[in-house]
Amino acid sequence: METSFRVAKAPDGNGGVYSALRSSRLLEDMATRGIKYVDCYGVDNALVRVADPTFLGYFIGKGVASAAKVVRKGMEGWIKVISFALELGVEKVVSEGDSETIIQALNSDSSCLSTFSHIVEDVRALALNFASFCFSHVKRQGNVVVDKLAKLAKYSPCPSYWSDCIPCDVQNLVATDRSFC
Repeated sequence: METSFRVAKAPDGNGGVYSALRSSRLLEDMATRGIKYVDCYGVDNALVRVADPTFLGYFIGKGVASAAKVVRKGMEGWIKVISFALELGVEKVVSEGDSETIIQALNSDSSCLSTFSHIVEDVRALALNFASFCFSHVKRQGNVVVDKLAKLAKYSPCPSYWSDCIPCDVQNLVATDRSFC
């Protein structure tokens, strides 16, 4: 919000595609050709499905001129972590997350119908490659250590992993994490 009564407008992002559609008169051209709907998505969020028929049908049915779909980021990390565990040859995995909704979706035997269903299905498929795999919910405060470890790895000039001995600079974080077990 720009003020308590005025919605803030973002600068023309997405490479200027929206202003280009208007200034080039492509919208009018599409209308004369009978094109009623255009699906445009941001490539910065790979979790959004291209032309999601459920979403398109919903907003078309409501008769709105424009709609935006927002998908929670973060689940793509699960795919990276599970793939990394496969590369390392890990056989038994307990994967923790602080989103109860996502953990329930991952643990459910039924189809996931949420906006992130394609990620859930991919994660479930990857998990089948292990001798044992468990998705477990932890409270947000229990995930603080994971967040700090991820930031430590992200900004480390020499990223590494360990399986037996824990480096000194990480021991305090791991000790803190054990207090949530």
